[in-house]
Amino acid sequence: MRLIAVLALAVACSGTADKVPAQQTIALDREPVDIGSAFVGTVQNESLQILNQGRAGLTITKISLTQLDGGVLSNAAAGGFDQPSIGTGSDAGGLPITIGGLDAGFVQFNWGPKSRGTKTAQLSISSDDPTLPLLVTTVTGCAVPADGGPSGCVCADAGPDGGC
Repeated sequence: MRLIAVLALAVACSGTADKVPAQQTIALDREPVDIGSAFVGTVQNESLQILNQGRAGLTITKISLTQLDGGVLSNAAAGGFDQPSIGTGSDAGGLPITIGGLDAGFVQFNWGPKSRGTKTAQLSISSDDPTLPLLVTTVTGCAVPADGGPSGCVCADAGPDGGC
């Protein structure tokens, strides 16, 4: 009986392998990116995965976080986002970086909001994905006052004071 189950599993797996694209294919582990809430004046390290859903290596050539009003973000900005770093495994190196077929890398950035309210940025990742050479998504977080006052954020799970 076990042999039959193993054979059925092998057939199911071989069927899905044919659907994996031969070319490199970029994706993120979540889109849009909601980084939750942080207290004003604190710094949180945020991380998300860059997935290569194809068999060929995916080369990431540029990555940036930009305020939606056009300003480049840094810890000095009101939004409090650092420029990101990227890596694979435990290596957080520079660019370009190649993510192997059916593998993942990570992008990390610090978020240290300086004022209360919703903070939004645009994450842009340039790669050699022939279908999606520029992946763009929104990064949103809520900065909560350390004194417990209302955050001014609007989110799906907002409480009576508008906090997240």
